[in-house]
Amino acid sequence: MPLVSWPFEYKADAIAAQYVGKEQMVSALMKLADKNNIDMNRDSYTHPSISKRVARLNRLTFYILTGLVAGVGFEPTTFGSRD
Repeated sequence: MPLVSWPFEYKADAIAAQYVGKEQMVSALMKLADKNNIDMNRDSYTHPSISKRVARLNRLTFYILTGLVAGVGFEPTTFGSRD
């Protein structure tokens, strides 16, 4: 069950991917999960699962490439919806 912070986590991931690249952001999330023995499919109250975050990043490629991430370019349902 996503709480208020989930949309912010998705947006933070997308903005980071805009600056460092989507592949690097996905790699960083995977390393984070591996080093901390995090179940890739486990949601928490503050963060969506790593697998959901990676899937969201993969779907947001268009927005990252067009620069819509940094501004108000996302539709509310793009970031606020649950996977």
